[in-house]
Amino acid sequence: MWKDAYAKDLHKKAKTMLEHLTDDMKQIKLKIEKPAQDIDSLGNVMSALEEIRKKESEIEIQFRPVVDMQDLL
Repeated sequence: MWKDAYAKDLHKKAKTMLEHLTDDMKQIKLKIEKPAQDIDSLGNVMSALEEIRKKESEIEIQFRPVVDMQDLL
């Protein structure tokens, strides 16, 4: 019984973490998909690409606990 409760809690936490990661990726994707029609819009796309490079290692770090939870389940 406690194993089932523990597994449900782990699943809920992992789902929440993945939803946050997915939301972050969707927000960045929206920034990148905007057409670059002038210098300002090109600058916005370039800053979004820079944001991706900065978050790349963070995403790896955030994703690792989810993998660990899945392995535990």
